[in-house]
Amino acid sequence: MKSPADIHSSVKCSITWPDTAGSGCGRYCCWFSALACGGIEQQHLVLAAVVEMIHTATLVHDDVLDEATTRRHVATINSRWTNETSVLLGDYLFTHAFHLASSFGDAAACRMIGRATNIVCEGEMAQVADRGNLALTEEQYFDIIEAKRPSCARSRVI
Repeated sequence: MKSPADIHSSVKCSITWPDTAGSGCGRYCCWFSALACGGIEQQHLVLAAVVEMIHTATLVHDDVLDEATTRRHVATINSRWTNETSVLLGDYLFTHAFHLASSFGDAAACRMIGRATNIVCEGEMAQVADRGNLALTEEQYFDIIEAKRPSCARSRVI
């Protein structure tokens, strides 16, 4: 098993890797970081799952807020079932991801992932609060979009 410092390094890299739609960059970064630290072990696989679960949870919640019916040409959870089901699924993914992250024995992973998740949620709340605000400046608009993007939000964690 790697030391807490190695796990911390993998978490740090994973939550700062640029996000691209559906590419799984978070999980690949976990694996590449693990290889650079000496090899992929069980905790790296768990970390990759945590990153993917949180990313998926934000997308599920975002689809509810945006009333989206499709994402990447596939019906969204809220369009196939209900908003309530979507919110509960997103919440489950968040809580299970944090449960898994807590298994590392070092709270740093939970803190870093929690901070990144908070920034994404703050971006979503700002978007809802400013919906229809014609006085919104271009800078404010881009700040909201940047906060909502997991890669941008994650880069602020470090």
